[in-house]
Formats: sequence, structure tokens, C-alpha cells
Amino acid sequence: MDTKKFMSAVFEKFNNVLTDEVFYFIENDRELLHDYLLLLQDNKLNVVNSTIAKMIKDKYGLENLWTKNKEPRSKLIQSHERFTKNLKQ
Repeated sequence: MDTKKFMSAVFEKFNNVLTDEVFYFIENDRELLHDYLLLLQDNKLNVVNSTIAKMIKDKYGLENLWTKNKEPRSKLIQSHERFTKNLKQ
């Protein structure tokens, strides 16, 4: 296996948990968590979380795998869509 194939495998697995990792990062950053909780004062939880997930997908050019991870590491979400690299790009 060469480095490109290895990293392709790494990125594919990471794309499956990227949303969870972003929420986990927010959860563990005091300022970001504060701002996230302020967002929730004015918006519904599902709207905020769905918007964040869509922005992650758009930022990295990912597509839904149409499967969910129902055991995320982050406590801010109950589940998240798994993504794969958009092959059209």
C-alpha cells in the first residue's frame, strides 16, 4: 500500500465521523460551546444541528451515505449522517 491509498482510506473513514468530531470539538471548546448554547436560545436544536451538518458537508464537498451513526462521541447530538467524498468533484 502506498501513502496515497493509505490516506484515501483514512479520509474515507474520517468522513464517516466528521460531523461527530466537529460537534465533539464544539463541546470541548469553552467559547464555542458558549456560542452554540446561545444559538439554541433563539433556534430549535434540530435546525441548528442540521444547519451545522449541512455546512460541514458543503465545506468539504461530501455526500450523504444515507446511514446514521447512532452512537456519537459528542453529547450534543444523538446521531449523525455519515458522509463520503463527492465523486463528482
